[in-house]
Amino acid sequence: MDKDMIVKSILDRSIPIPECGCLVFEGADNGDGYGVIGNNGGTRYVHRIIYQEFVGKIPEGMQVDHTCRVRLCVNHNHLEAVTAAENTRRMFAAVGHHNKKKTHCKRGHEYSKENTRVNGEGSRVCIKCNIDACRSHRNANQN
Repeated sequence: MDKDMIVKSILDRSIPIPECGCLVFEGADNGDGYGVIGNNGGTRYVHRIIYQEFVGKIPEGMQVDHTCRVRLCVNHNHLEAVTAAENTRRMFAAVGHHNKKKTHCKRGHEYSKENTRVNGEGSRVCIKCNIDACRSHRNANQN
């Protein structure tokens, strides 16, 4: 399939979401939420194809990030070439925003001033859970 047919196939299988401006691909995904399309016996990421068609070549060592955080979005205005480090930072920032609403850790301890510290990545750490993990690790190594 030639490049123009691939791009047309992607766009034909995408629907606009007016509220956010996303153009969501409704074809296959890779299991991690990224749209893929078959090509010459393999698969290619649809957002990378669209970026290359409408924005330009992806610079060496760069990744195409979804600035909208929607992995199936193929709106070229929502795609940006960034370093792997920046892509990861943005992902954690988006997850961190969601996690900031949480009032308790996954084991039920309150995120109070006395029971919370912030690690080097900017994430909250439950002090009680951290102490329990240290004790378990120490006990496992003593046996």
